[in-house]
Amino acid sequence: GMTILTKEGQEVGKVAAVVVDSHGQKVTHLVLGRLHRRPDYRLVPVNLVEQVTGEEVLLYISGPVVESLPMRQAS
Repeated sequence: GMTILTKEGQEVGKVAAVVVDSHGQKVTHLVLGRLHRRPDYRLVPVNLVEQVTGEEVLLYISGPVVESLPMRQAS
């Protein structure tokens, strides 16, 4: 998946999936995936995305804020 970067340019993970609103067919969240000892997935609302270029997604938020995003259970 595409690399996800904080506003400081720090890599925090990859786009593991996108969440689509079933009614409006619009993307609502990105699923940020990290493979540490145990996989870690976090929901990133699309309004936190500043820019998408090539293979990178730049967020408006910093690393500590990424850590506070809600977890998503792997399906």
